[in-house]
Amino acid sequence: MEIEEKYAINPILMMGKIKHYRDETVTINLRGRLGLITVSDTLINSKEPIHSDMLLEFYFSYIQVTSHPLDYDQLELLNQEEVFPCLLGGKISHVDDTAVRVQLDNELGNIYVPRRWIFTSVDLVEGLDVEFYLSKMNVKK
Repeated sequence: MEIEEKYAINPILMMGKIKHYRDETVTINLRGRLGLITVSDTLINSKEPIHSDMLLEFYFSYIQVTSHPLDYDQLELLNQEEVFPCLLGGKISHVDDTAVRVQLDNELGNIYVPRRWIFTSVDLVEGLDVEFYLSKMNVKK
């Protein structure tokens, strides 16, 4: 019987800055050069027009490789008015010596982070299922 290792991937409140915004897609630099998140602008809670250099705060966690992906509910994330972490899934789409790119389920976006953000007991390869926490993003005033 195979026992899957579980890790604590507790979400924390993160900060990021919008690097690019075009065609309803937002690319966010994670504060501290921790990576990039590219998502639809529907994940940004803002009463003002979205633009480059906006500061955002949101929940995000380490990423865990899983051999038993769940049926992740993205509607909970998409319908948020207040930010709170939601468990999401995706697949590793790229691995190199220093970083990993994860394609979020249902083409919601992608995450590009250093390898140290991935918790796993297996070798990292493209196509592995992963899970992590993410929330909508509020503009930091």
